[in-house]
Amino acid sequence: MIFAEPLFLGPTIVLCLQKLGHLTLHEIYTMESVCIGLLLVLEIPSGALADLLGRKKVLLFGLFFRIVNLLFLAFMTGRTDVWIANILWVISFALKSGADQALLYDSLTQIGQAHDYAKIQGKARSGFLLLTAICSLFAGWVSEYGLRIPLYLSVLGVFVGFCTTCLFVEPVRTKRYNAGEHITHMKEGIKEVAKSPQLLWVIVFVCVVSVSSKLWFFTYNPYFELVDLRFAYYGVIFFLLNIVAFLASRYAHLILKSVSWFVCCTVLIGIVALPMLAMGLCVTKYMVAMVLFQNIARGFMNPFISSVYNKYTKSEHRATVISCKSAISGLVEVIGMAVFAYVLGVYSLPIALQILAIFLLVFGVGILSLYRKVFSV
Repeated sequence: MIFAEPLFLGPTIVLCLQKLGHLTLHEIYTMESVCIGLLLVLEIPSGALADLLGRKKVLLFGLFFRIVNLLFLAFMTGRTDVWIANILWVISFALKSGADQALLYDSLTQIGQAHDYAKIQGKARSGFLLLTAICSLFAGWVSEYGLRIPLYLSVLGVFVGFCTTCLFVEPVRTKRYNAGEHITHMKEGIKEVAKSPQLLWVIVFVCVVSVSSKLWFFTYNPYFELVDLRFAYYGVIFFLLNIVAFLASRYAHLILKSVSWFVCCTVLIGIVALPMLAMGLCVTKYMVAMVLFQNIARGFMNPFISSVYNKYTKSEHRATVISCKSAISGLVEVIGMAVFAYVLGVYSLPIALQILAIFLLVFGVGILSLYRKVFSV
């Protein structure tokens, strides 16, 4: 859903946390690590709740907390406000995680169009990225008049998403909520993941690549400052990277028809790790362009991975399984954020990027070596 997330935050969010929330980059990573740890507690139960109570209701609750989260950010004056905002984000993310994708897939299944899931989700994702690109360009411009303006605009955008979600139709298969059934259902969903080597492989792959990308994302603003990039160009860079992500998402379904999953995974590892390594080795303004490669992965990842684990997931457990993926991703993110915060405290930003890139390359070689064995089962 296009308006489920804030559209104006990308270019300056880290800068806002530093200038308005008075946090250092090290503190931002530490805070994210703690909040993701909290997300681990809520992730899987919220997914099971979406399976039982209904995806639409859970999505509405998630969007409500997202709006409140953005209001705290819009009026933040210090660290306390940022911490409260992040806790609200945790609740929002946990509620929305998996419910939106499960709602789409089950709705398509109900009308006999499940085979178009990757294509439709790719188009939806590309629409979000295209609009984000335009909004990023605008956000970079208005930020010169006040860093809070993109935050105010983001509140309005998510409110539109909340109103739009009210118009959604819940698939008829949804069950009524029962506390005991909730726990049993959650256990069944976890067992389904544990018994499927394909799901486990995909989840681990997505977790490490996505977390590496997120760690890299938080370094964008500091890297721009390091190479003395003019503030006016922040919006331009984010406009371009969202256009790249838009194109990757828009045509993901065509790529999936042309090449194997193995090739897709190999390329995803390469276009995240190698540009990151280049930015660390050669610190210049020209290396800012490397972030465009990471956003090819950003645009392609969601429709690609969703099509994979939907193939190996039963409908009644889909939101729970997706939440299992998010929970494991959260665990990896907690570790990643904490370790990367330590690395940044010891080494310079370029060295930290090199370390992260080398880790991802080593991981990539290892997990890709298991691919054929896992998917031949």
